[in-house]
Amino acid sequence: MSRTRFSFARVQAALRRLAGADLEDEADAGSKRPGLVVSVCVSVALVMWITLSLDQTYTVLIELNTRVVNLAPDSALVAVPPTSVQARVRGTGTALFGLKYDRPLVDIDASQDAVVLASVANLPQDVTVEDFFPERIQLNIEERIRRRVPIELRAVLEPQATYDFFEDPVLVPDSVDVEGAASVVSAVQSWPTVFGSHAGLRDSVNIHLPLSDSLGRLVSVEPSHAVLHSTAHRFTEAARILPVLVTDLPTTQPPVELDPGSVEVTYRVALSQYDAALGAEDFYATVPYDDIRSDTTGRVTPRIHMPTELLVRPVETYPRTLAYFIFLGSE
Repeated sequence: MSRTRFSFARVQAALRRLAGADLEDEADAGSKRPGLVVSVCVSVALVMWITLSLDQTYTVLIELNTRVVNLAPDSALVAVPPTSVQARVRGTGTALFGLKYDRPLVDIDASQDAVVLASVANLPQDVTVEDFFPERIQLNIEERIRRRVPIELRAVLEPQATYDFFEDPVLVPDSVDVEGAASVVSAVQSWPTVFGSHAGLRDSVNIHLPLSDSLGRLVSVEPSHAVLHSTAHRFTEAARILPVLVTDLPTTQPPVELDPGSVEVTYRVALSQYDAALGAEDFYATVPYDDIRSDTTGRVTPRIHMPTELLVRPVETYPRTLAYFIFLGSE
């Protein structure tokens, strides 16, 4: 018996020594890889937390995009319904997580006067809608019409130094077709281009200008852009002294004399037409007799007639106004 107890004690001691060695080995291994141990622990905790969280029920506010359906071809919206609405929904974390990346569209039925959003929301069965903001959308629909309106240029053109535009720029096309609700389209008098500034222009100019989309989805506009054509000419400045003629003078009325009888006109002219402008016969100044008859100040403003076939632009007239005298004759 004593030998058996002795052997058993020795076995126990041996086992304790082996266990102590294993623990020391594990401690040594853990001390060599502390980051791995921490990472494994954190990963396991995170997986457990996510699993538990996805099984719980939450109430959240989400945003859902809308689309208009069942709009008749001969009808159009007077006002655009909201492009998105907000909904307070309730569901498990798993259901709401899937809804975040696969949100259904809310269909706004244009065949109805009003749409209650809770009745048209196509959400998953495991998601419950508690509120919509707004709760309903009112639709205003009219007859669709099409109308052609002129294009309004909203571009600023600045020629290069010593160049000038002697002619108004030309838009091609100069008008567009606007289609939409009758009351909306009828109120449109012109359609603007997108505002833009273009500097340092010379010679031939061709600029593509998009048209504004200020009315958004309410109307359609065709075409969607226009091309601006113009030419910047190199110019020079010149001056001419022009006699001023009184026109439309009735023969039964006494003669009229202007003081002074001529004006000096400073003008810009295309460099290639400088000589032609100096000798042009259709470059003159006049004062209509009706201007004198209706005047109450004693001075009138001469009208400068520029040559129509030349690229000429007036800069300044001196003097700007003229005195006049009406001869009554002697008795």
